[in-house]
Amino acid sequence: MFLDDYLSNLPRKSLVLAESALPFLFSNQNVEILSKGTKMRNATGTTDDSIEYDGKQYHNMIELWETLTEEEAPSCVNEKCQSSPYEENDVVGAHVVKSGENTDLSDGDKVFIIPLCRKCNHHKNNKLIVLKRDTPAVVLKWTK
Repeated sequence: MFLDDYLSNLPRKSLVLAESALPFLFSNQNVEILSKGTKMRNATGTTDDSIEYDGKQYHNMIELWETLTEEEAPSCVNEKCQSSPYEENDVVGAHVVKSGENTDLSDGDKVFIIPLCRKCNHHKNNKLIVLKRDTPAVVLKWTK
């Protein structure tokens, strides 16, 4: 069964890998480097999503991020993070969009997965996220 057919039959929210604008930087074309200082916002309505990649179902987006970037997740990449050092190292794969884009995702919208602490990734957090370093991001296309 093709990935698109599988995902279209899911009753829940799902994601599709999207081709990156900078595929030459990583062996995986679904990874893009976001520059230090890039302004982002949390996407809304992304809790409990999943994606199938290379025959494996991912419900944990930081695990997907580590698989595709071939890196271990660092601490929270938000320079505005106000978490304690312990909390800052408890990272998840956050669904974000570039600042100025709609945070309420529609079919086909581009969404990035980046490492954020749970506090910065909270669904009620609509504060601006500013990347404190160049950050590999998994690039996905939202589908419902």
